[in-house]
Amino acid sequence: MGGPGTHATVTWNADFVGTALITVAGTNDCGEGLVSQALAVTVDVVGIDEPGSAGLTVYPNPVSSNLYLKLSGSAEGPVTMRIFNILGQKVAEEGFETTQSGQVINIDLSALQNGMYILSVTGQQWHHEQKLIIK
Repeated sequence: MGGPGTHATVTWNADFVGTALITVAGTNDCGEGLVSQALAVTVDVVGIDEPGSAGLTVYPNPVSSNLYLKLSGSAEGPVTMRIFNILGQKVAEEGFETTQSGQVINIDLSALQNGMYILSVTGQQWHHEQKLIIK
């Protein structure tokens, strides 16, 4: 951990999962200050797949009104699309029946406010999540 002035950067081990305690103390030419109370930071794993996984292409992203889901391969069958805000609250949900590889589903998102969301799409034997930006 390090940084100049009143800011610092913490670098995490990418494999770390659990709770870490962070304390700080100022140091200058006169010596070291008192150590702060510990701040507990919990790191948990959230599965976010890369775009295009499970035979699904999502575009455009960022989106302003209409979002398109292009399904291929094993994506045939019932599909559920959910959108969550950054607080984890579900703000949209739609179900679809897909019948063929290459099918494109058009979703109107014009009612949602600008911001960052999580798009979650689930098929019979697959699940896809990714960040979605509405502008």
